[in-house]
Amino acid sequence: RAYTAHWEEMKYQVTVSTYKDGALWGSGAPAVKLTADDGSSFVTDLTAVGNGSYRIYSGNTDTGVIVTVGGADAAARVDYYTLSFYDRDSELTQNRQTVLKNNTAQKPSAPARTGYLFAGWCDNANLTGTPVTEISAPITSKQTFYAKWTAAEYKVTFDYMGATGDSTVQDKTVTYDAAYGELPVPTKAGYVFKAWYTSENGQGDPVTAETIVQTASAHTLYAYWKDETPP
Repeated sequence: RAYTAHWEEMKYQVTVSTYKDGALWGSGAPAVKLTADDGSSFVTDLTAVGNGSYRIYSGNTDTGVIVTVGGADAAARVDYYTLSFYDRDSELTQNRQTVLKNNTAQKPSAPARTGYLFAGWCDNANLTGTPVTEISAPITSKQTFYAKWTAAEYKVTFDYMGATGDSTVQDKTVTYDAAYGELPVPTKAGYVFKAWYTSENGQGDPVTAETIVQTASAHTLYAYWKDETPP
């Protein structure tokens, strides 16, 4: 009577621990799977893994981590890090990202702010260093970025409303959230110049050299005259 030997490959357990910002990631951690052929087929049952070297995938992403099974159970670690983005004291939660270690972040959307131009992201709250608009370096730690702004400049045009003297300055450039600075002081025969206003005939808001620019566009200031000729 002949007998045929039957061999069954030993299987081992692979434990993959997923960490987020250095702490073990519990609920919500991406599922992992193994591949020995660069993603053509996968091992999803990590309790029964044969000998060999495997790349660890998180979802459909290659983590870059390799685990080797050689006659015993094996373990590996996958790390993710959080990237947060702030505009002054408020987090822009729509830009928050969880990024696999050594991968690159997605380009965060640029925030908007009235009267300012977005200069980029700084990696410190003091806004020092050169700002960037995208995070190109591989991520290896939890990071926080802060929006840096440059105050916009606008053209102010002077409408002298019939002035007869000292009316040669036609316009000037002002900076948002800064004072208007020196303004022309025109003259008009038979009238007294009272002030510059944001609308004609002394309507709107008065504007002086100390007034802070709060109009986020090119605008016109109007001379307001008052007839103070004695009757």
